[in-house]
Amino acid sequence: MKRIRILLQSERRRKSCDRNLKTAGPGIARYSGQEEWYDIAGFLGIYQVSSHLRVRSLDRISASGRRLSGRLMSTYPKKNELYVALCKNGRQKEYNVQSLLSK
Repeated sequence: MKRIRILLQSERRRKSCDRNLKTAGPGIARYSGQEEWYDIAGFLGIYQVSSHLRVRSLDRISASGRRLSGRLMSTYPKKNELYVALCKNGRQKEYNVQSLLSK
């Protein structure tokens, strides 16, 4: 029963995010065509955002010399919009994914 409730909650969140994507401005692709990746201003060489509103980190070497492999970042709904937590210089901050694409 608890598992079903959790699945229903995650389905509602996904539908909420999809609803926001449908009402997105004309400059944002709505999951159609080829996915294109763009560098994020202020995070050059660290993160990129796609035309499908996905965010990924890039392969890089940290300040301490460790090799960090890139991955897709998890996004989450907040105030009916998609947000992602990005780190720079050891500080983490939340950003609206759509605003990262428009910059």
